[in-house]
Amino acid sequence: MQLVLLLSCSADEDLSNATFSCPICRSPTSLNQRGLESLHHNQLLSSIISRYLDVPAQPIAVELPNEEILRCQMCEVEPGLPAERSCVECGVLYCETCFITCHRMKGPLSTHTIILPSAAAVAGGLVNKDILCSEHVKEKINMYCLDCERLVCSLCKLVGAHKIHEVGEIMTSYRNQKETMASNMSKVNDLSKKLEVYIKDLEAGCEDIKVNNEAPGKPRIESSICISKLNSIIVRWASPLRSAVSSYDVEYRVSSESDWSVMCVQSAVTQCQITDLEFDQHYAIRLRALNKAGYGPYTDEFTLSTMPEPPPVPILLKDVCSVDQNSIHLVWDQPPSHSAVDSYIIDYSMESSEDAWTTVRGIEDKDYLLSSLEWDATYHIRVRSVNRAGVSEVSSILTVQTWPMVPEPPIIQSEHSIGESNRFQLQWVCDPESSRVDQFVIEYRASNQGEEWKAIDAQHAQCFILRDLAFDTDYIARVRAINKSGSSDYSESVDFTTGSPPIKFALDSQTSHVNLRLSNNNLTAQYDRPGAKNRMPADDAFIGAAFNVLGDKSVTKGKHYWEVKVKNKTADRIGVAYRNTSRDALLGDTDRSWAVGFVQGDDRLYSFFGKKRRRLQYEAPTRPFSIGILLDMDDNYVAFFHADARAHLHTFRQAFSDPVYPALTVWPNEVTVVSGLQIPDHLML
Repeated sequence: MQLVLLLSCSADEDLSNATFSCPICRSPTSLNQRGLESLHHNQLLSSIISRYLDVPAQPIAVELPNEEILRCQMCEVEPGLPAERSCVECGVLYCETCFITCHRMKGPLSTHTIILPSAAAVAGGLVNKDILCSEHVKEKINMYCLDCERLVCSLCKLVGAHKIHEVGEIMTSYRNQKETMASNMSKVNDLSKKLEVYIKDLEAGCEDIKVNNEAPGKPRIESSICISKLNSIIVRWASPLRSAVSSYDVEYRVSSESDWSVMCVQSAVTQCQITDLEFDQHYAIRLRALNKAGYGPYTDEFTLSTMPEPPPVPILLKDVCSVDQNSIHLVWDQPPSHSAVDSYIIDYSMESSEDAWTTVRGIEDKDYLLSSLEWDATYHIRVRSVNRAGVSEVSSILTVQTWPMVPEPPIIQSEHSIGESNRFQLQWVCDPESSRVDQFVIEYRASNQGEEWKAIDAQHAQCFILRDLAFDTDYIARVRAINKSGSSDYSESVDFTTGSPPIKFALDSQTSHVNLRLSNNNLTAQYDRPGAKNRMPADDAFIGAAFNVLGDKSVTKGKHYWEVKVKNKTADRIGVAYRNTSRDALLGDTDRSWAVGFVQGDDRLYSFFGKKRRRLQYEAPTRPFSIGILLDMDDNYVAFFHADARAHLHTFRQAFSDPVYPALTVWPNEVTVVSGLQIPDHLML
């Protein structure tokens, strides 16, 4: 589009055939019949105005000499193809192909002015042709009249019609007019948008008038977007097309019944939840819309089913559940309920953490065998029931211990297995890697007889004393371990021999001091000074102040135990002695007798040997009390104990060279011996 800048000052005058004088050279310039139209066009300003009016600018044609051919400056080949377009701002000539490739009218390039190559040649000086003033021939255009809004030359300003007008530099005027046009175009666009809104409001108002005078159409509903829950159904729909709706009626009934129930829903809401329905039931549903014109048609009926009642929590029958080795047989029951159960889920774990649960699904019966479990492990087990409504809460947790593996045979510790008299202490250990043991069974029999094995339950103990065996007899014994899973093999057998019978003796009257009176079958000795007048001392009796007496049996081997009961606070001494110990010395005052006892006037206990006495740390007990004597001829020691308190008093270690006799010093009261006793269990080791 070509725009012609006209002089505002001559807009109403007929200028055809008019003549103007050049203000500089005074040469006349005549207009033809076209008048001002014969003047030259401002091509640059015409292009700018066209762009802001959203009218594509047409390339401006300027005649060039025939011999002048302008070529593309972006082609890679030489010479370039003939130019078809040119950018005023870039000052570059383009062929059609290079223009599309290198100068796409987007972004910052969209504001550039595109002209024909001939105009570009003129603007760029490729052709020697200037834009001249229409009034002053041969005068170049070089300024812009702000009052007339047209291009003028210097003479127009100095002596011409624009002498009193305000002029400006062409590019500055161009930019100002461009900004003004942009502002005006923005205002036009805003008014256009408001007009579009007004038109739409008018159209909507017309539609509402039409719609409100008609009954609504069918709501649009699909059963696939409706949701069935436990005892409720969520219904969703879309409003009828081109219909005004004030509310909806949602009607429902049990499929097998005829009576409908109605729920009213406001028009702004396009869903509702029907509650308090029956569990596991089929329901027919339909909808219709309502407005001022009345009810619209019903939708097609569709059917939805509620979920069954949630499944009940199973009850684990703990008394019925059983364990067999590394398997657990689970049994449970279902409490009374209207809800059916489709299957059950079992969760079990060796840990208390829920992350460690192992799950077994799809169990149809009310019992299940968990197999291939860990041996001797504690399991936590729970059960859940399942139906279409979901999964129930977990049952109470059942804690079960699987059986241990069959244990390994015990290992008898020979070094700690000891025989005493007619008893034998058997001690054993289990392999640390072996399974848990519930009990041990000991079997034994005499070695030289064809007797059957005798079994004794040792329970959990790993040390047991076989009692009431035959004296001086060879025996063989073995042990096996038992748990729920079975019995181990027997341990290796151990051979042992019982000891001699315990010594049973009385006091020997042939060795008794004349001042001692024996009674109770010679088991009690009492100091009796007045009675000595009626008794004659024996040839082997003790004499002087040695109120001693020996037992009538000696010990040459084995291990023997007896006790002496001390009645009151006396200077008694209890011990052992050789037969040939000095007859006029108290026990312990020679190197052939060993004793513990008291000193006259002192309640403290002392040990006596070789005329040396030593105070014992043990405090003297309240009397009467018993002193136990343990004589071991094989290990060469004699030990003394507080028999009632089971406390050790003193031990003499001596390699005995002669037979040893029980011996007593009695003064000034009485003592009683008790022999033939088994060695107490706590003295076996």
